[in-house]
Amino acid sequence: MKITEHAVGVRSCVSWVLLCSLCLAAESTRASTLRCKFSDEQGKVLRNVETRLTPVGTEDHHFRKSNKSGEVVFPDLRQGSYELMAQLKGFVSVKRDVGITGDQSVNQVLMTEKAFDRLESEALNAIKDEQFPKALSALQKLVTNYPDAAEIHFNLGLAYAGLQQEEKALTEAAKAAQLDPQFADSKDKVQGALLREQGQNALKKQDFTTAADAFEKWVKLDPKNDQAYYGLALAYGHQGKISEALAAANKALELSPKNDSYLSVKQILETKARKK
Repeated sequence: MKITEHAVGVRSCVSWVLLCSLCLAAESTRASTLRCKFSDEQGKVLRNVETRLTPVGTEDHHFRKSNKSGEVVFPDLRQGSYELMAQLKGFVSVKRDVGITGDQSVNQVLMTEKAFDRLESEALNAIKDEQFPKALSALQKLVTNYPDAAEIHFNLGLAYAGLQQEEKALTEAAKAAQLDPQFADSKDKVQGALLREQGQNALKKQDFTTAADAFEKWVKLDPKNDQAYYGLALAYGHQGKISEALAAANKALELSPKNDSYLSVKQILETKARKK
């Protein structure tokens, strides 16, 4: 009797497990709905936005246009990864990945071309002028609205490098390379920017050993970069390594023959060499 009851209990447990499995399977295959709402940077809804939703790795495109409320609805979606593209005349188009695990909503801002270009120009000029906090502020506004734009992530990497936030800088470089093969060398470029800042900061502190180490690594990483050799010439020169400094200065001039700063440093080093 006990054996029979036990057997019935086992059968009941097995049936329950099978039922749960069927419920989970049904849940995983249940169709989902994606709702996308589009607006500009001032929050005004955008109608007639042309959108395309595609399961990653397929050509099964779903096309829609946003309605008067700025909304697009994609029903009957299977779980998985999708690529969402949206465009509207006068606005910067967006491409982003969307993971569907159930019904969900996405609020997407499309920036006007004028607003986007203004922020991008502000960021690039700030990086050039080494005003890295200003560059970071502009780029963070851009990446919020365009999270899958490789160029924005690359420039974020340069801004973080300028601020000597190495982990964030390299993370952004890796993201840029992941999003677009054209940015495959992002890590090396951002690493070079990190070394440049390390070297320049060490020169300001008159820590010439640390400066030389940073510029040596930069030269090894990017042997065609004239600024790396120039920094190395300065570091070696202050250490009294005149012959090594001259060699670095000559290399900098070879790569950038019309640079007056390089020529001036070379002349100073030559004068010191003659006095020895």
